[in-house]
Amino acid sequence: MGSFAYINAARTIKIYAKDCTAKNKDTPFYCWNPDCKAKVNLKAANSIHKEPYFGLVSNTLKHTGWCKKITLEKTSRDYDSHGFNFNKIINNLLTEPPRTSSNTPVINSPTLGLPAPGTPPTTTITHSKPVSISDLYQICKSLMINGDFGGIKRKIMLCDDKSNFFYTKGILGYHLVECTYHHYDPLKKTIYFKYPLSSTLPNQYTVGLKFYNDKLFKKLEKFFYKCPANQIIVLAGNWKNKSGIYVTDCNSKKAIYTL
Repeated sequence: MGSFAYINAARTIKIYAKDCTAKNKDTPFYCWNPDCKAKVNLKAANSIHKEPYFGLVSNTLKHTGWCKKITLEKTSRDYDSHGFNFNKIINNLLTEPPRTSSNTPVINSPTLGLPAPGTPPTTTITHSKPVSISDLYQICKSLMINGDFGGIKRKIMLCDDKSNFFYTKGILGYHLVECTYHHYDPLKKTIYFKYPLSSTLPNQYTVGLKFYNDKLFKKLEKFFYKCPANQIIVLAGNWKNKSGIYVTDCNSKKAIYTL
């Protein structure tokens, strides 16, 4: 399910579900994931219960890639970019205590008393300021590789398979990283992850979350240990090179988002 799709196969012209009318409902469009061959069409065009969205055209190719798990309910144009400070948001995610607001989704897991993996963010406020890791992630995933939000390019904000070519010298500074769990070290209180998702891409790195809160480390260590090997995990961090491994200090589960 996505809030936008592409009109042309080259994925250069976007169309937004909110801008469509019922006359568009039988028109096939291209999936919001440029690497997916699936076709989508407009759903819920006349519904009074939900916003219109794009879903798979019946009896066609299924989604392939991250679009199988990621629901893009919002895009970059649904957020207010005025005064956008990416680094400040990342710092808040790493250091502030978890908020109780439903506008700030964190780890999606029944184990942690939160929604199950794959559950989309529930916030429906349009043109809100991005504050959560899922806000940042949806913004990035809705942009083309050289697109930007608030003057910051997508490939700088998000380290994923698509931007892998850009990270030839490692992952340093403020970034989101799309990765999978690898292992944990109880002595260093660090949980390690592998980037990127694809094992065939050239720039392969290990990243780590370093914890200083024993209770939080133990809770997350148990959670990730039980994760499926292919579980997509998004981390927010201010990454530093520690002997070839890129590590960030982390004192909040808000810096972690699972899909």
